[in-house]
Amino acid sequence: MNSSSELINKLLTIGKKLEETNYASAEPILEQLNVQTLDEAIKILENEKERYSTRNFHPIAAQITILLALAYRIEGDLKTWLQYILRCLHPTYRRYLNDLVQNTFEKHISSCENITIEVKNVPTPFEFSSGFSTHSIMPNQKPTVLLLMKSALKSPLKAKNIIVNVKHSISGVTSHVLIDEFDLNGGSIKKASLEIGKFASGSLNIASISMNLGGATLIFDKFATIGCDEAVIFPFDHECEFSSNIPEFGVVNSPFPIKLLCKDIPFGAIAQHTKIEILNEKDSFNFLNSQNPQIFESSIQTPDKSTETTAEILVKQPCTLEISITASVCFGIVTSKWHKTYSIEFYNAFNSEFTIVNPEFKFSARLPREIVQLEQQAILISTFACNCPNAVTITNIVTKATNNISVIDNPSIFPVRVSSSEVLSYSSFFTPHPGSISGPLGQIEIYFHDKDYNEMKYITILPEINILEKVVDVRLDLPTEIEEKKIYTVNLIGRSMRGPLPVDFILSSSESILFDGETSKKIRLTDQMETLLTLKFMAIKTGTINFPTVSLQLINDRSTAIIWECTPSLFVRYQHD
Repeated sequence: MNSSSELINKLLTIGKKLEETNYASAEPILEQLNVQTLDEAIKILENEKERYSTRNFHPIAAQITILLALAYRIEGDLKTWLQYILRCLHPTYRRYLNDLVQNTFEKHISSCENITIEVKNVPTPFEFSSGFSTHSIMPNQKPTVLLLMKSALKSPLKAKNIIVNVKHSISGVTSHVLIDEFDLNGGSIKKASLEIGKFASGSLNIASISMNLGGATLIFDKFATIGCDEAVIFPFDHECEFSSNIPEFGVVNSPFPIKLLCKDIPFGAIAQHTKIEILNEKDSFNFLNSQNPQIFESSIQTPDKSTETTAEILVKQPCTLEISITASVCFGIVTSKWHKTYSIEFYNAFNSEFTIVNPEFKFSARLPREIVQLEQQAILISTFACNCPNAVTITNIVTKATNNISVIDNPSIFPVRVSSSEVLSYSSFFTPHPGSISGPLGQIEIYFHDKDYNEMKYITILPEINILEKVVDVRLDLPTEIEEKKIYTVNLIGRSMRGPLPVDFILSSSESILFDGETSKKIRLTDQMETLLTLKFMAIKTGTINFPTVSLQLINDRSTAIIWECTPSLFVRYQHD
């Protein structure tokens, strides 16, 4: 269009001619817009409507909108006609249009069978408000829905019903008729209320309001609130399901887990509270994951549908603990509560014994503390007697040394099932390195579980060791396999780590080997690696035998100390003639 005045003249002309044809023909529209088809006319009018409605030129926009409504009806598009005619019936446009607008609406609304319109951001002559009479609903009560409807129509119109669609947080949407078979009078106000339900615990919201006019259904998802916009239905105090997962027995110095499980928590829970306390033996335990070592307390705000709370107790000595667990879920004025008390026996899981031997399995027990030299590998042999009341499954054993001591655990096949009082042996190799100091070797951790797969850990302290500085670097040059009654040579090779060092060489006696040479001798070690002495020997027995113990003793004025010794093994073959 060239100008607003030209458009207005054309709109007035179209309006008059449409009245003359009783709005039955599209010819006046085609003629004035100078187009051949109704689709072309609709396209022009849509563009003009957008132009004037966005600029709030309501008089012109109203005239264009009513023409579009008529054009769509003539074309047979009743759904679009209904959307546009409702827009024209809103007071903003209605004031600029004559009474033929509502007459046309009343005449053709009955033709809109099975037409549903979701009214979104489109003004209509109807205003709705809805909500609930009360926010908090007890589990044995029904919520009440409130409805208020205002009509801006200027003449009466029959409506089939008004339905409020209520959404439950769990079960979904249900529909409820609040007004049935009524007249929409000009400027009328309709009020209604209805008890609905019963519902399970949860929250309710008004999802939408639908009104049936003639055969058409108008769905309104935007409306004002009266009363409360949400209703919360509290649960019965027994709706939450509480349970606990707790081992049948406990282990001293091993974290003891207590798990509280809560499921089927209804919607709207405000908080969950858990309290675990020990009713006796106040000095025998402490909670590991609690600010108060004597009592465990936990709170979860707005908990999910299911929760898990875990507390851990560390018990210091064998005893029987009375464990009290109290849990609650609060829904404001309703609280679900649960309480249970357990009597749990705590044991020393294993009775442990430890022995330290050198690589030739010679026991080192000359001093109150086991003697180990720097850079000398030793073997820790551990025996564990199961002290648990039931059989347990050991899944792993880990040796943890301190003071710069390296440890290699002997490969073992886990898991291993151990019955009560059954004994298990385990070995590991350890080597002190420079920087290691005498004292506790470290600790052993045994990981195991009971029949219910409650994971537990037993920790025991290893014995103290006396680490000696490495004084000499010595080895035996000796074959590992020989024939009987055949002469062989063994060389003692070594050096001092402290400069010149006088020592006594001592070779123990043997019933399996004969020697040619001195079995004891004074030797002076220097800081150079060299052959210290050579011996000839002959085995007179077959099979695996122990070579006599070779030792070096440090000579000083106050005492004699063994600074190195070795007892290797040999395999002696039978000599054929």
